[in-house]
Amino acid sequence: MKKKIIGKYMIILVVAVLIVLVLGIINEKRITSADNDDENIISSASETFFNNSYENETNENKVTPVLYPVNMNYKKIEVKDKNIKERTLFRPVGFNEKNRYYRKMANKGFPYYFSSDEVWKEIYVSPVNTIAYEITYKDSLIICEFGSIDSMNFAIRQLGENINNVLFEDKSWGFPVVRVVEDYLIISYGKGDDNDADRAIQSLILYDLTDNTYKTLGTYTYKNNPDGTVTGEVLHTAGGFWGGFVFEIIRFMDEITDIDETGITELYYYDFETEEIEKLPINPERKLLYAGGDRECIVTSDYASAMPLMDTGTLYLLKDGKYERIEIPGIMSANDIYHAYRITKDVVAVATLSELIFINTEDYTYESIKNIAFVGVNGNMAGYINRKNENCEMELCIFED
Repeated sequence: MKKKIIGKYMIILVVAVLIVLVLGIINEKRITSADNDDENIISSASETFFNNSYENETNENKVTPVLYPVNMNYKKIEVKDKNIKERTLFRPVGFNEKNRYYRKMANKGFPYYFSSDEVWKEIYVSPVNTIAYEITYKDSLIICEFGSIDSMNFAIRQLGENINNVLFEDKSWGFPVVRVVEDYLIISYGKGDDNDADRAIQSLILYDLTDNTYKTLGTYTYKNNPDGTVTGEVLHTAGGFWGGFVFEIIRFMDEITDIDETGITELYYYDFETEEIEKLPINPERKLLYAGGDRECIVTSDYASAMPLMDTGTLYLLKDGKYERIEIPGIMSANDIYHAYRITKDVVAVATLSELIFINTEDYTYESIKNIAFVGVNGNMAGYINRKNENCEMELCIFED
């Protein structure tokens, strides 16, 4: 009797298993189809942002563009400055077609020198602890002096053969961000609120170098709450090419801050001509250490601490009304992008701590110059020190438009 019962149950069990397998196959097909539909819906909802006719849709059938290494066409010259007798003591920090600027290695202060075919002279000695930025602007050098930890003062100063002017100064909780874009200084920095010790106020300043006037484009605030969370907007980085500049805002909603995982990163663009700020249809997955560019080309570098630390540099190109996302080769944590410039209408220069990358945005090619110390870009010229050159000579790469 027991054998008959067991046999009956075995038959029922086998039939049940077959039914489950059939239903499972049908259900899997249905779920797969539904998942594909859901993915299309989610992709459309989260990746598409209509703003000033821009679209950020992804096309699954479209091949992701990549950059290909080439030897680019430009003229390279080595600057042999006859005025310098102790070359290892002088680092080039700025240049134009005829003149150079140097900072001398010294035990105290930062002496700056102007050099041309006819002139070699000391033009200024900075007494501060830190020089935050050194930027060439036409025939002059702009530096950002940052004071001691106690004072937290900073001053932006313009130097030249017969120029020594303070353009802007204030207090800042940390290094201010200073960029030169066309005839403008972009300045962003934060300081404490006199009425609330846990609240920071950040300003975004546009300084016109043609008439030495400036205006505040925006003010952003964030607050450190007693429970360790942060609320508000953090103005993080900015940079531009021609016609305007890009800046990054990180929004916190009562979150405990983490470099990678918290806050919402948004990119905005300020147009010099229209004087309007618009949100860009680009949503980075991580906070950005650098963001800069114009409407047609945007360069970003992730502020990455979590794995993976590779492939943290991105190029966004506006093609046919949509932004293409392209990986910039060789960018990783500890080799982050900290400057980017447009040299010609097709060529962009991207600088890291040890590498200068030229990218042709028209034909998707690039050239990388490694083992260098970046000096800067002035017009269609990019300058750097080759670390293999013991004399610390500067090399210039000159592009034709």
